[in-house]
Amino acid sequence: MKKFGLMVLALLMIATLSVNAQSNKLAGTEIRVLAGSIPWTDYVKAKIPEFTQKTGIKVVLEVYPEEILRNKITVELTARNRDLDVYSMSPPQETMLFVKNGWLAPIDEFVKASPDYDIADYIPSALSGGEVGGKLYAIPLFTERPVLYYRTDVFAKAGLKPPKTFDELMADAKLLNNPSAKMYGFVERGAGNPAVTQFVTFLRGFGGDYQSRDYRTATLNTPEAIKAYQYYGEILRNYGPPGVLNMNWGETSNLFAQGLVAMRIDNDSQFGQVVDKNKSLVWDKVGFATVPAGPAGMGSCNVAPWALCIPSYSAKKAAAWEFISWATSKEMSLGAMQAGQFGARQSVWKNPQATKGLPADLVTAVQGNLGTKYSDERPVMVQVGKARDIIGTVIQAGIAGKTDAELKAIADKANAEFQQLLDQDYK
Repeated sequence: MKKFGLMVLALLMIATLSVNAQSNKLAGTEIRVLAGSIPWTDYVKAKIPEFTQKTGIKVVLEVYPEEILRNKITVELTARNRDLDVYSMSPPQETMLFVKNGWLAPIDEFVKASPDYDIADYIPSALSGGEVGGKLYAIPLFTERPVLYYRTDVFAKAGLKPPKTFDELMADAKLLNNPSAKMYGFVERGAGNPAVTQFVTFLRGFGGDYQSRDYRTATLNTPEAIKAYQYYGEILRNYGPPGVLNMNWGETSNLFAQGLVAMRIDNDSQFGQVVDKNKSLVWDKVGFATVPAGPAGMGSCNVAPWALCIPSYSAKKAAAWEFISWATSKEMSLGAMQAGQFGARQSVWKNPQATKGLPADLVTAVQGNLGTKYSDERPVMVQVGKARDIIGTVIQAGIAGKTDAELKAIADKANAEFQQLLDQDYK
């Protein structure tokens, strides 16, 4: 028994020495981090002294507005700057491009060597947004997804419950639409390029998508896609407000906050404006629900707008991962969630302490979406902006009420143009 005790003590000493050796190895290292001006960054910035005290790693954090950050990162990565160790990027917009350019270091081995990090806790579809070719390149900082915003008072008066299907959504929009009383049944983004990220929920609800599963083939003119354009166009044309063809999320949110719309679908991260008594005329009359399902099921996604990654040129990848694993740990994710940044870990959405400041039905709506398989709400490619412009022309044709033949011709033309971009990106 005495020998056993001595053996355990020896093993504990070896383990301690191993941890200290790793800690000593990284202590004194200085890493440079570029991040965007978002609430998550504000929260983490205040905690960095704790990280340095714990690890001995010094963090030089530079924070920039989104466009300035994107330009700065592009310049530094193009120059293969070895002085950059961690940066935040937008997976839907940039993962493919950055991997193609050789700007991202895979982090699978770091994750594998960190079992306590619990990578399985992440919302699967949000995490997959940072994957390319079976390799993981980025850790999501937060998520957002479309939800249904609806007027609880209007629904109660009409004896309605939140719609669960596209058919119910259309029927409710028709019933509640009353322009003479300045009440419109439904609103969504109608401006071409911005509409792409919201229209995809309807597209997938009808069984379509922007491209094939291997991303190489354009699918903008399939029968399923045509049905989606027609549906989206019909509900906005017949039961939406005037000028919807020029509306982005800001305009649709303002209309809802002014009490002029019965229903709206857009990202959950925008909920604050419509429940703020200083900004919304209906702040106490707002309900939330999971988006309705189409004939092919629910087509919504969990998107990670920003994620942390390690540039391939960094000479301090171990210290960079130490920072990322700390900044996105369960503890830090809980704190960031409490500070107002919607978490990418499933655990925060199941923790009452993390969600207690949110409307209960909003939390329920998000929880109902965590299992969706979709991680992207825009084409997966390098030339995302050009593709969105192309797709937007078909969406707007549907809203404008083009005939079936005209709509099909427009979709065929857009599909050919989109295919050219895909051929360039995936050659």
